[in-house]
Amino acid sequence: MTNATSGIDSAANVSDVNSIVNSYESNLVSQSVATSNSIATSIANSVAASESASISASTSASIANSLVQSQISSQAESSAAQSMIDAGRSADASQEASLASSAAAQSMIDAGRSADASQEASLASSAAAQSMIDAGRSADASQEASLASSAAAESMIESGHSADAS
Repeated sequence: MTNATSGIDSAANVSDVNSIVNSYESNLVSQSVATSNSIATSIANSVAASESASISASTSASIANSLVQSQISSQAESSAAQSMIDAGRSADASQEASLASSAAAQSMIDAGRSADASQEASLASSAAAQSMIDAGRSADASQEASLASSAAAESMIESGHSADAS
């Protein structure tokens, strides 16, 4: 009986060992699954963080690029405005030169008209003197001298008036 009992005891021991092994394996599998889940979660979090960082870096680069483009555009607009201002100044200077030239030309025309009027007055005075001289040929020599003197005086007076007018 001792042998039979010891066989039952052995069988019970084997059963207990199998139960312990199965329990141990089950615990290992559970721990392995938990570890795998933990690793998978960690990897997922890492990937998400990496993608977020990548998106943030991409967004930052896009914003920086937009700012640079905006600054370039602003500088181009400033340059265009400066160019327009410079062109306006050049046009103003050209217009001033043109007006000054026109004023000088008008002054010369006015001076020419004044000279023409003065010359006409002088010619009229000479013609009047000549007419008087011709009319006075029949008079005596003293009358001729008097008429010539009057004509010369009249011519001088007319020239003086013309000079005053100019």
